[in-house]
Amino acid sequence: MGQLGPNAIIEPPKSVPARGGFDPFVVTGNGDRWELGFEFLPESTAVTGDDLSDPCSGADRTDPPALTSVEYQPWEVSTSFTCEAPGFTPSELESRVLKQLDRVVNRNLGAELWRGDRSQAESWPNNWLANSGTYTDLTPGSGSRPLVYALADLQQGLLDASNEAGVIHATARLASLWFSADLIWLEDGKLVDLYGNTIITQPGYDGSDDNGAVVATHETEWAYATGPIEVRHGPVEIVTEPVSVVDRETNTVRIHASRFVAAYWDNVVHLAINVDLCTTCCTPAVD
Repeated sequence: MGQLGPNAIIEPPKSVPARGGFDPFVVTGNGDRWELGFEFLPESTAVTGDDLSDPCSGADRTDPPALTSVEYQPWEVSTSFTCEAPGFTPSELESRVLKQLDRVVNRNLGAELWRGDRSQAESWPNNWLANSGTYTDLTPGSGSRPLVYALADLQQGLLDASNEAGVIHATARLASLWFSADLIWLEDGKLVDLYGNTIITQPGYDGSDDNGAVVATHETEWAYATGPIEVRHGPVEIVTEPVSVVDRETNTVRIHASRFVAAYWDNVVHLAINVDLCTTCCTPAVD
């Protein structure tokens, strides 16, 4: 039977944000000109030795390294939405482009925090997770670490460095295996572990190494650990192209949206480990 009339216009399926990403760490707003670039002094430094010796004699005393400022250069993320002009009201157009911008921002932020492609290309001071110049590699000389022990090594490293809850960065694939092994769980919408560390799985997190290489079979992936992170979203700017540039043949209109973003940590703790996703635990020693 043929179509009896024009299609009805209905609402599309509603999108629901995935858990485990940057959302709990997002700071929005404006007022301090952070979009132009910023710096801050970390609250503390990593503990690298025994600082409990006699303060009067100073014998065998190991002082932590001096605090240094962290500099960061934000960048602008933009997207466009094109549609048939008569099909949407101005508010509907804005709603669609804002949702699209949110998806683009999430993936762009995740990829940049993990690989630092833009920061490297632009020679920005921003740090990134796969930066072998700043991380401590916990991977044993024998190769990748079984997934249970890899998480334990990152947890131990965070406790040794600061005794404060931090963030463990991993792909959704790896986090799912940790979750299946009852090593992490959901709490107040976040993935957490025994020590209060947050596990982040963000679009753009690809499990790559310091050269951006990803194992095609995903049998091994890299995971990273840092101190608490902060994600900044600047105000959204929306620009609708004037009627004069509407495509008369297709009757379409284009709307643009952009915002400045940043994702960073204090650089005090930065750990990395190559994880064997196919092996849960170490092989027991045979007598």
